[in-house]
Amino acid sequence: MAQRERLVYFDYFRAMAILLVVTGHSYGTWEQDLLIEQTAANIITGATALFVFISGFFFDAIFIRDFNYRAFMQKKAQKVLLPYLILATGYLAFYFMLHGEVPFPFALSDNTTTQSLLALLLDVISGRTLIAYWYIPFVMLVFLASPMFLRYSRLGKHQAIGVLVLSFAASMVFHRSPFSLNPLHSFLYFTPFYLFGMFYSRYRQGIDIWLNGKASWISAAAITTAAAMSALGQFGNIDKWNPFAWNGLDLMVPQKILLILASLSAFMKLQSYNLKLANHIANASFAIFFLHPWVLVALDFFGLDKALTGFWGFIVRATLLTTLSLAAAEVIKRVAGRHSRFLIGY
Repeated sequence: MAQRERLVYFDYFRAMAILLVVTGHSYGTWEQDLLIEQTAANIITGATALFVFISGFFFDAIFIRDFNYRAFMQKKAQKVLLPYLILATGYLAFYFMLHGEVPFPFALSDNTTTQSLLALLLDVISGRTLIAYWYIPFVMLVFLASPMFLRYSRLGKHQAIGVLVLSFAASMVFHRSPFSLNPLHSFLYFTPFYLFGMFYSRYRQGIDIWLNGKASWISAAAITTAAAMSALGQFGNIDKWNPFAWNGLDLMVPQKILLILASLSAFMKLQSYNLKLANHIANASFAIFFLHPWVLVALDFFGLDKALTGFWGFIVRATLLTTLSLAAAEVIKRVAGRHSRFLIGY
């Protein structure tokens, strides 16, 4: 089999995606009162959409040829589900030892033992253990639905565009799941970005030609959309329990579409530069994803959430969170060797 082309600019895009995810979990006490602050926060928030786009891209670019469903699911179970189960249950056990209960947003039973057992089960199923961990139950649903995405890959170009446009329109209506508790709701909301990644992989050469030199005005459109969100009263992600109930349109969806396109266009111009740190972050992105919630808990345990206040506290917190998560990933990889992929996916 011929060696696949290494897309340097896509590695830079992957690095940016995980940096936005980590930064979006670092707000702390920073209150975004000004329009410019709210616009910046709207750009940062919701970066999971970029992660889903990347996953869809790799599904089409790497796995779709000679696709073996059983082998694919075994690989995802080993490198995605297993690290999640180890880290999620480990955190819940740690929390239980400290507090004598398992955390959950709602009361499930009057009996403490029953409450903790139900919370443990629902925390693992929903991903409501640590911040960002909801992504794993959702993305496992995406992987389980691979036969559906295979059918999408066989559509003609115009049919694929039609499905993509309609699914994005539906996503704007669905909004996100409150507390990210419902993986099925997340599936409805984020699947269009997975399809978008597949579509980009399939028609990358033509899209890249169109994107070339357009980073400035697509970025301006993304920033304008983020500012419009704030002006219209949408600050950050919006959610609702019933995805089919009408409650306006989620402008985060078109904003993230524009951000993806703007970022790809910009990184095409940078791919001639050897940005070693960006490459390193891209390669360790999944480990950073798994570890940064643990690091965040540790930082807050030592009171840094109260010490690092305001905008500059947010900047320091995000920098510390990223640096320590990357360092922890490297330490675990060195200690665990090839087994680290089963612990942190790296």
